Amino acid sequence: MDNAIHEFEDHLRELTSLGLDAQWQRIKLEWEPQITAVLTSAAKASGKALLSAIIQYQRTPWPRRNLASLRLRLVREITAIADDRAHTAKELLAEMVRQESREQADLLTINGLLAAPPRLEHAHPDPTYWPRRLAAGAALDRAVAASLAKFLSAVFDAAQEAEPSGTGLAQLREAVDQAVGRWRSRLKAIAHTMIYSVANRTRQVVSQSLS
Repeated sequence: MDNAIHEFEDHLRELTSLGLDAQWQRIKLEWEPQITAVLTSAAKASGKALLSAIIQYQRTPWPRRNLASLRLRLVREITAIADDRAHTAKELLAEMVRQESREQADLLTINGLLAAPPRLEHAHPDPTYWPRRLAAGAALDRAVAASLAKFLSAVFDAAQEAEPSGTGLAQLREAVDQAVGRWRSRLKAIAHTMIYSVANRTRQVVSQSLS
């Protein structure tokens, strides 16, 4: 009898382990591409806005050119783009927490066979509290803001160097493209870090709620 119980327990553990592995693969194959695409799209959209503004600026007669005004307008426009993409990424992270926490709870309890599966939305009067907290939106905002500052600094440095030297549009476009590529890589790294730190925190919270 004891052997049968042990075998059953081993079987349950194996099933749970396989389910958790499959869940991790889903995060990698479904959530990571979605969130990464949203966040990195800020670089592409900002690059288009920059190039359009630079072309227009270089076509403006010298007496009417105002680099400081251009900088201010672009900071506002590109910050709005980054904020919009970061907001969407935060919503996706919160949804990932909601869905994957339920899936993990069901896996660990064998769909309620071993215990009532905990639900994050029931753990606080505000059902969005835990998903948003675990999604760590403030951390994402800080990381995106820091990467945006580096991107804008690189672009404005290139534009400022081009102003007195008369650098051609092709050279300036190349500098912008390089800055966009570097920012996109940073945003991709931010997305990767956030996704797996959020997933790990969610797993810990769900596991602790069952212990």
